[in-house]
Amino acid sequence: MLQNWPYDKGAGGWVGPHDDPIRYWVVATVHAYYEAPRVPFGTVDDHGRPIKPRPELHAYHVDLIGDLGMPDHKSVLLHQVAPSQNWMIKPVTDEILAKIAMYRVTD
Repeated sequence: MLQNWPYDKGAGGWVGPHDDPIRYWVVATVHAYYEAPRVPFGTVDDHGRPIKPRPELHAYHVDLIGDLGMPDHKSVLLHQVAPSQNWMIKPVTDEILAKIAMYRVTD
């Protein structure tokens, strides 16, 4: 669950586990922001093959500082999963960054 997330997608918000309303992580650094566009039903790729529909999805490459006993996390990806758009946390690898590079949003 993301809470108090700033509109500028910068550091300063906090992230809490779904099942724990008390403990949380503070977003210390935002390294990058990613946005995968919505894929409507009936979309096909360049070869005419259907692409599975999905909602718009977002991800943030961040560093998190744990509070109230939560561990710190350096270089993790806060990302949404389709179709529920729930938020997940996973460690960042070079392979993951290469896979999502086309969705990176630059200002």
